[in-house]
Amino acid sequence: KKVILFAPTFRGRGAAEATYPYDKIDFDALYELCGDDTVVAFRMHHFIPGQVPIPEHMRDRFIDVASYRNGNNLLLVTDLLITDYSSIIYEYSLLKRPMLFFAYDEQV
Repeated sequence: KKVILFAPTFRGRGAAEATYPYDKIDFDALYELCGDDTVVAFRMHHFIPGQVPIPEHMRDRFIDVASYRNGNNLLLVTDLLITDYSSIIYEYSLLKRPMLFFAYDEQV
């Protein structure tokens, strides 16, 4: 299967206020777009508390990998990275694989 890694940075003013607005992710559209040959691994910033609210019926294609210790090892199996302005782009760029930027709150 193809692996898409969704790894954005946190929102807020540090660890104590860290959040991510999951309502910005269209889980339904992403699920349909992936198909049976793709898995989306969600790796939220370590400041983000709790698990990604993956709907039960989507867990065949979506997985929360926040508890996986070595994030750089995840990059080795990733076919496409979706991120925002996280520093993960620097490590992933060394692999010369595609990236998509989902920075909904970045002002132009």
